[in-house]
Amino acid sequence: MKSLASFFVVAIILLCGLGWVVYPTTFEAELRTYRTISDDEFSLVRKEAMDLSRATASKGIRIVAGEPGSPSFGFYCKGVPLLFVDNSSILMTMSIMAGADARAPDVMHFRSQLEARLQPSGAPLDPRPALDQFGLLNSIVLKYRDGIDVAQQCK
Repeated sequence: MKSLASFFVVAIILLCGLGWVVYPTTFEAELRTYRTISDDEFSLVRKEAMDLSRATASKGIRIVAGEPGSPSFGFYCKGVPLLFVDNSSILMTMSIMAGADARAPDVMHFRSQLEARLQPSGAPLDPRPALDQFGLLNSIVLKYRDGIDVAQQCK
């Protein structure tokens, strides 16, 4: 009888561990689309983004911009994604991660200024804005399994 109880305890622990490993987390984003801009214009936007990152580094804002001339860049708040911009030959896309505006107002201000200079083009498949809040279980798994603490602030 004791071995049967031990078997069930081990089975439950293994199932919980497997659930932890394969639990599907979500990180919602709002996709906005614009007409592509010239390489020279994008180079200026990229420089402005890099300047912002340097000015706000003490707050925890970091940019990943790739090699010079790269058609994309992304902002992070202490490792948590905020905003991705990609200027392809067909369309410029902007992915705004859930809660980004509240976590990093400086990046929100940069995005607002950039959007004022862009011309919308088309419409994303899902026009709903990203939710500003994460579910409790999703937040826990993102933090402890994936290393993404969505509670980070860069103000």
